Amino acid sequence: VSDAHPGLRAELHLVAGVVLHAVGYAAEGVDRLRQAAALAPGELRYLVPLANALIIAGDPAGAVQALAAAAQGPQGRAVRVYQGCAHALAGQPDQAIPLLEGAKGMTLPHLRDVRYAGLACLAHALLAKGQPVQAERVLAPIRVQAANPGTAPGIAWRLMALDGRIALARKDPLTAARRWI
Repeated sequence: VSDAHPGLRAELHLVAGVVLHAVGYAAEGVDRLRQAAALAPGELRYLVPLANALIIAGDPAGAVQALAAAAQGPQGRAVRVYQGCAHALAGQPDQAIPLLEGAKGMTLPHLRDVRYAGLACLAHALLAKGQPVQAERVLAPIRVQAANPGTAPGIAWRLMALDGRIALARKDPLTAARRWI
């Protein structure tokens, strides 16, 4: 594909990067995802998979830095949520929580998925700080959405996983097991 089609090249690098990463070629996958992000600067479509791969590789600081390329753009609020998720998944709840608090105010329909991801990450961070009651409270909007028919299975799965962790934090392993089965 020629240099005249950077969007197509970015897509091809994205697909190659995700596949390489998924089949165990993590470093090669990250390299391809970096190339995709370089061809489409500031585009979350390319930055989020790169950030996820970096988190899995144990480089949350790299994930936060990769996302910073879009922080000042029109998707800045979403970027801050994704950066908060990177911190939460890296076991850095004190850095995560201030960034993730913004997810609570995301009510526009086009931000729904970002909001739910952010709320799930916020619950994860609150659990890491030993605050299961607050984590459960944060999940209330996701619970409402998960009850609707046609909800993406990922939302229900996240809710079940976090509910199980909340039950464990409350010293209730039977409820945790029920949530996970």
